[in-house]
Amino acid sequence: EAKGGYDVITDSSDPIFNYTNWEPGYTELAAVKIGNEGTLALKYQLNIVPQGGAVNQDLAEAINVYYRVDSGAINALPKDTSGFTYVGTLADVMANENGAAHGHLSAGGADFATIILQMDKNAGNNVQTASLGTTFDIQLKATQYTEETDGFGNNNYDEGAVYADVYANTEAEFNDALQDPEAEIISLGDTEIANHYEISRDVTIIGGEFTFDASDNNPGDKANHALVINAGNNVTIKDSTLNYKDCGIYVEAGDGDVIIEDCEFGNGYRSMWVNGGNTGSITIRNCTFIDNLNLEGYFATPIRNVTIEENTFNNSSGTSAVSINGSLENVSFKNNSYNRSEGFGSWIDPQSLVKVYASDNNADFTNVVFEGNTTSGTSGQMITFNNDVVKGLWSNAIQSEAIKGVTGDFQQAQ
Repeated sequence: EAKGGYDVITDSSDPIFNYTNWEPGYTELAAVKIGNEGTLALKYQLNIVPQGGAVNQDLAEAINVYYRVDSGAINALPKDTSGFTYVGTLADVMANENGAAHGHLSAGGADFATIILQMDKNAGNNVQTASLGTTFDIQLKATQYTEETDGFGNNNYDEGAVYADVYANTEAEFNDALQDPEAEIISLGDTEIANHYEISRDVTIIGGEFTFDASDNNPGDKANHALVINAGNNVTIKDSTLNYKDCGIYVEAGDGDVIIEDCEFGNGYRSMWVNGGNTGSITIRNCTFIDNLNLEGYFATPIRNVTIEENTFNNSSGTSAVSINGSLENVSFKNNSYNRSEGFGSWIDPQSLVKVYASDNNADFTNVVFEGNTTSGTSGQMITFNNDVVKGLWSNAIQSEAIKGVTGDFQQAQ
């Protein structure tokens, strides 16, 4: 199929650059159209990737790469490299994470890029009759771009958006990507993931809708969660929707750094279960929760190094947005909003941001910080407790300044 003189190559396996026996001065070029058919701005990158065989590195270092991006369709291929930008050698481009060409597009926009591969006319005799060893394709990577504004008028909220290594459009492709150690960043878009998955390596997962339906709703059992982050892994989950039937994300204790960011949780039984005893860091940022979030530390295994910031907690079905069982060490609650709408259920007590438990009525609190949290609707106190013993331990920690930002009546200090 052709559109405006361009063949649609989205699903094609044919190489773009298919010449292998190069001579000094020989030139290969390709013109491609990059279209943004979505509703948001994007930035893109074009990489040149081998399609199989081993690359002759000496010859790759003798082939120069040039590119040019036009805003209108290219009606005739260029005769030379005049007006083109020199990127580097083919060996440079394959090794450089910035690719061969890049740009950005508003929704509905299109760019027309021409890429030239040209063998150096002064290449040495050692490569003048060499074979490159493989054909090459053009790989397009795209992600969000800072153009649209959010509710606060900011247009830089997605400036940290990164290019994925794998774009998984089906659950089967997601499963394969999880098994591939080279897939460090997996983009899911709107792909639905219906089964339970355990993450046992360092990876970033962007997007996706996780809808796992467990056999029961025991949040302490990791088998009931849509996603499990196993101990010792550096994992980021970003821009994902968790419409699980029971529980969302289970985090084992370990030394890995875990980031849960820009995600939406609900409508299940529990949103997250975070186990105590961790030595790495856990950051939960800019997420929206309907269900309760559990921090499950005990006296000998406190919850450590947790940052809960800029989240919105709406209409939790429990009496608190966050449940804490046991000890805390280096834990902060910053700039969160917790809300309970009128009419949600008169049988439910007003919601607190945090309810503190201690299974054995013994807990330590060290460097716990509350700052900038807000409430609306029928929400109640900042902190509530399961009994007076735990309440007394919390009061003592406030007096010793092990807990900061909360007054003696357990409201946030202003």
